[in-house]
Amino acid sequence: MKRIVRRILTADGSPHQVSLGVAIGTFIAFLPIPGLQMLLAGSLAVILRANKALSVSFVWITNAITSIPIFLFNYGLGCWLLRRDYKPKIFCESFGRLITRGSLTDKLHLMRSLAEDILSPLWLGSLIVASFMATFGYLAVRYAITRYSIGR
Repeated sequence: MKRIVRRILTADGSPHQVSLGVAIGTFIAFLPIPGLQMLLAGSLAVILRANKALSVSFVWITNAITSIPIFLFNYGLGCWLLRRDYKPKIFCESFGRLITRGSLTDKLHLMRSLAEDILSPLWLGSLIVASFMATFGYLAVRYAITRYSIGR
């Protein structure tokens, strides 16, 4: 863990570029777009002149182990905000079908059928959590870099 922190604090770029790289990767990590996260994070890092390596690395916050609990939380938050019934079993089954192999046509059909019950609350919750976590990540890394460079 200490090595990871040291690599972040000594990454190439200004404190803003490094912090923005972390924020971009963190934001994208909390969005329900498996398979597109690294591409989107890298592209945004190039466009916004952020640290590319960190933006692509931080999307791995969500992975095969963490994605279901994170997106289940995001879905629950969205259900609560939209005053919808929370259906974790249906969510897990649907999310599992979306991330497994299958034709694009089948996935689009599934997404269309789930739009009202699952995707609307999932996206709302995900955007809120992603925004909060990205802001926190940016501020924490920016503070740590500033503090670390003063102490050197």
